[in-house]
Amino acid sequence: MSDHTAPLRNNALLDVRNLAVEFRIFQGVVHAVTGVEFDMHNGEIVGLIGETGCGKSVTGFSLIRLIRPPGRIVGGEIRFKGVDLLSLDDLQIRRIRGRELAMIFQRPMSSLNPLFNIGTQLTEVIRLHRVHQRKAARRLAVESLSAVALPDPEGILGKRPFELSGGMQQRVMIAMALACDASLLIADEPTTALDVSIQLQILKLIRGIVQQRGLSVLLISHDMAVIGSMCDRINVMYAGSIAEAGPRDRLIRHAAHPYSQALLKAVPELNRSEQGRLVAIEGTVPSLLNPPAGCRFAARCPRVHDRCLQKVPSRVQVGPDHFASCFYVASTVEAASAGHSTNLPNAGSLGDAAKNPKEDRC
Repeated sequence: MSDHTAPLRNNALLDVRNLAVEFRIFQGVVHAVTGVEFDMHNGEIVGLIGETGCGKSVTGFSLIRLIRPPGRIVGGEIRFKGVDLLSLDDLQIRRIRGRELAMIFQRPMSSLNPLFNIGTQLTEVIRLHRVHQRKAARRLAVESLSAVALPDPEGILGKRPFELSGGMQQRVMIAMALACDASLLIADEPTTALDVSIQLQILKLIRGIVQQRGLSVLLISHDMAVIGSMCDRINVMYAGSIAEAGPRDRLIRHAAHPYSQALLKAVPELNRSEQGRLVAIEGTVPSLLNPPAGCRFAARCPRVHDRCLQKVPSRVQVGPDHFASCFYVASTVEAASAGHSTNLPNAGSLGDAAKNPKEDRC
């Protein structure tokens, strides 16, 4: 495919349009991602939240073209700085991956090679994308480890991954992602398997790097408390599609989609309902081998009706830069625009948590 550029929506750094990813396996075709759309701007943290199996990590891997057989990207566009990454050949994408787009993987112990020390792995990335001289690469490796507040960076270069704690391994992964001055960082569950105090340190580190360097971060997580405390905008993902998207404060205060409401009510830090009782989401994410014909949340939705089971709801605007894909929300918006006194559904009394959620956790 040939390289080509096109205008980005709202001068976005990243513009994902109608992304679709499939995995062809023995049992059939897994429709892992269907019609995903979102954008990102310079210096902002955008969240991608949803339960396990909703397609969050697949979306992240798609952005850096790391989907491997039996998976394949079957449709859509991923525009980064105006260039459609899906139009690039393997050599072209390798020049961007790690240099302009970097990723913090979910489990650092699985991502770092246990046979090589940290210095070898970190300088390899730097020499590939930034400088070729061994001494200069080592100096930049030390600077990268210092930037993520690791003690004795010179000593850490000589250690192998299993000699470091989980938190230190994750800091090494962040240092590796930042070593080449990437402008977009994809953080896939960066606090998984870390204890609470280390999670807090890693999240503060990521926010500090965003403020110092002005880079953008796509933060992927199943933890709404983490997303609510860190992100400027939130995309709620369910069964391979974006159910709701909007600015953090507005989405937390006025969640419109029933799935977003359910996620918020299940989080102690964000649930400020009068009863104060956490609510479990009954059921499970549907199999994407044979996804539902209509709304994918219909089987678990308290507001389901016949239309939800038959047709896929279109995206409707419910506020400034705030969108949801739901028939009930659409009918409510239509009623409001017709002049009827109808309030949009929301997650309950969650306004207190949204006033300054960044201070609640970090």
